[in-house]
Amino acid sequence: MTVKALIEVVDQFLGPAGFDRKGMLWNRRHDSIVEAVDIQISNAGDAATINVGVLHDDVYAVVWGGAPQGFVEEPFCVVRARVGQIVDGHDLWWPVSNEQTPQNIVAALAANVLPFLDESRTEEAMEAFLDRESVTSPLQTIYLAILRYRRGDVADACATLKQVRNKARGDWSNRAAEVATRLGCEAGEANRR
Repeated sequence: MTVKALIEVVDQFLGPAGFDRKGMLWNRRHDSIVEAVDIQISNAGDAATINVGVLHDDVYAVVWGGAPQGFVEEPFCVVRARVGQIVDGHDLWWPVSNEQTPQNIVAALAANVLPFLDESRTEEAMEAFLDRESVTSPLQTIYLAILRYRRGDVADACATLKQVRNKARGDWSNRAAEVATRLGCEAGEANRR
């Protein structure tokens, strides 16, 4: 089994489900939601796993100052998971050399990944996922703050962004400050003084 053959089998499954492919990355759009699926090959080149994500255009735009351009990569998604996390909570890699690997990956996509993506399309589901996973990355914490803001919990959103500004380093601290400004957090703090 080659990586190219693996990509072809996955594409034959995801294509009819509405996904477009670029390399080892697939995207499917539902209005303002983009779902991403990518194949990750191990550093040794002998195993493969699947990473998935769900991105909300409006939430992304608050962070980055505009809508996503081109294909959405999983690391930029609001909700991010690896297939094993979805299947049973353990990391899951398939040997590339095994002839059953493409079918096993497609089975996991059908039984676990696509339902996960379907369930993760609402802002409420995205926020619940980030809460449940106890996110620690600055980007996902910023996304969580934005989702809370959009739900109406402005004080918590602004406090979360302030924490990121104070704890994160460099670009992430600056990014949190930009998002806080876009959401009007500083104006709210000034009015409370």
